[in-house]
Amino acid sequence: MLVTFRNFLPCLVLAGGLLGCSADEDVGVSRAAVVANYSANLYTAYSDSVLDEQAFQSDVSAFLADPSEGKLATARASWLTSRAHYMLTEGARFYDGPIDGPIEGGTSNHEALLNSWPLDEAFIDYASKDGVVNEDIGIINMPEVLREITAEGLESLNGKDDEPENVSAG
Repeated sequence: MLVTFRNFLPCLVLAGGLLGCSADEDVGVSRAAVVANYSANLYTAYSDSVLDEQAFQSDVSAFLADPSEGKLATARASWLTSRAHYMLTEGARFYDGPIDGPIEGGTSNHEALLNSWPLDEAFIDYASKDGVVNEDIGIINMPEVLREITAEGLESLNGKDDEPENVSAG
C-alpha cells in the first residue's frame, strides 16, 4: 500500500489522541464536571432537534396549504437541517436515552417512530421496477387501508404483519 499524506494524517491524529489520553497525572477535571458538561451538550442537542422539527412541521404545513416548487424546496432543506441536529443525539442512544423509553400508555418507543430502519419504500408508496410503475401497492394507494393520513393511522401500520421493513412512521 502506498503511504500518502491523506492516508497518514488520520493515523497521526489518532496516535496523538491516544497519547493525549494516557496521562498518569490528575488533570483536574472531576467526573461531576464531565457529566454536567455532557448533560448540557445533550440537552442543547435535543432542544435544537425539537426546534428544527417544529420549523420542519411549519414548512410542511405551508407547502400543504399552498403547494409550490419553492415551498417544496424549503421543506426539503428544513428536513435536511433537522436531520443534522438529530444525528448529534444518536450517541445518547447507547444507554437508553429519552427517546428509547416507552411512550406513555403504550409499548412502543419514540425511536421506532423517528428512525426505523430498514425501510421498504414500496410499503409506503408505489414502486418502479425496470421503469414500470406499479400504482397498486403502498398504503398511499390503498385508501381502504388508511382512509385518512393521521399520526395515529400511520403508527398503527408501523411494523404491520410483524415485518420490521413495513415502516410507516420513522
